[in-house]
Amino acid sequence: MRLSLVGLLVVALALVGCSRESSKGGPGAKATKGTGTTTTTTTAPSTTTPSTTTTRTETTPPAPTGTAKIETTTTKTDTTAAKNDTFSIKVPSGATNITQGKNQEVTVSVNRGSAFKQNVKLSFKAPEGIKITPPDAAVKSGDNDVKVLVQVGDAVPVGKQTITVTGTPDTGDPTSVNMDIDVKKKD
Repeated sequence: MRLSLVGLLVVALALVGCSRESSKGGPGAKATKGTGTTTTTTTAPSTTTPSTTTTRTETTPPAPTGTAKIETTTTKTDTTAAKNDTFSIKVPSGATNITQGKNQEVTVSVNRGSAFKQNVKLSFKAPEGIKITPPDAAVKSGDNDVKVLVQVGDAVPVGKQTITVTGTPDTGDPTSVNMDIDVKKKD
């Protein structure tokens, strides 16, 4: 029984690391959980003597002594819908092995929130000697992934190289993730 639990744990941990994912981007990227209520009350002295104006943000407006209420604004924001209007970019979790002078096809995926229906333009910032084709890929609103060709030049140093993949939606915030390439020595 103990051996099977250990085996199950090993398999679960292996599945967790299948891809590397960016932080959220899109119009809802800055949203927080739940629903928030903000009430802003601006008060000033009730006398005509010059004084400073005080602004407070509280859930319940106070009734300060000696002041007259000038303005109250209540803003209620439902951020649950906004957080579904986001996306993230997924790339292979481990380094992709490519020999100097060779190329490898790599899949870049867009993980969409249920309300995110936009196109995402992908751009790639690669070290010198590494070329991505197409250089400006796009994942259309109905698609979830795109394949790009990573070409490694003969003179690229052996070892880990990092490509930054940036996804930019039609509207909202872009997001980026690093994709690692392990350059192998040419035979």
